[in-house]
Amino acid sequence: MKNKFSITIFVTCILLVATVFTVTAQDAHEIKISSPYPSLPLSDVKASGNQKTGIVEITMSFKNNYSKSAGVSLAIGGFDDLGITDSKGIKYKVFTQKNAVNTNKGFQNISFVQFGDKKFNWVATVKQEMSAGESRTLTLRMKSENGVKSIGNFHIRCILSLDYEHIGDKMYLIENIPVVWK
Repeated sequence: MKNKFSITIFVTCILLVATVFTVTAQDAHEIKISSPYPSLPLSDVKASGNQKTGIVEITMSFKNNYSKSAGVSLAIGGFDDLGITDSKGIKYKVFTQKNAVNTNKGFQNISFVQFGDKKFNWVATVKQEMSAGESRTLTLRMKSENGVKSIGNFHIRCILSLDYEHIGDKMYLIENIPVVWK
C-alpha cells in the first residue's frame, strides 16, 4: 500500500513538471502583443526574410475601432532603449542622421518605414488620419543576418488623438515575431 502511494506521488510530480515545461516552451514561441489602446488593436503581425538580400520585412495592421476619427503618430526606434531586438540580440533603430557621432553606435539601421500611404522621411515618426472602422498597414524593412529566427521584441511609440484631441502617448510591445525566410 505504501509503495502504491509513493509511485502515485512520483508519477503525479513528473506529470506536473512535464506540464509546466510544455506550457513554458509553447509560450516562448507565441507572438505576444501588448496594445495600450484597446480600440486601436494590432493584427496580422508578420515578418518575412529574403535570403538573397538579408532584408527582413515586418508588417502589421492597425484598426481604428473608435467611433471618431483617429490621428495616429508612430515612432519606431528613435531612442536607445526602444526599437527592435532580434533573436540574436542585435538591436535596430531608425537612423535620423547618417553620420551623427555616437547616436547610431551599436545599432543596425531600419531603412524603410511606411504607415498606410505615409513614408518615413527625416522625422522619426509616421502619421495617419484614420476614419472610424478603417485599417492601415505598418511596414518596415531592415537588413538582418540570415538565420535570425525571430524578432524578440518590437517597441512602437503611439501618440493618439481622437477628432484632434490628444488622448495619450503610449507604447505597443510585440514579442516573438517569427521570421519566415524565403
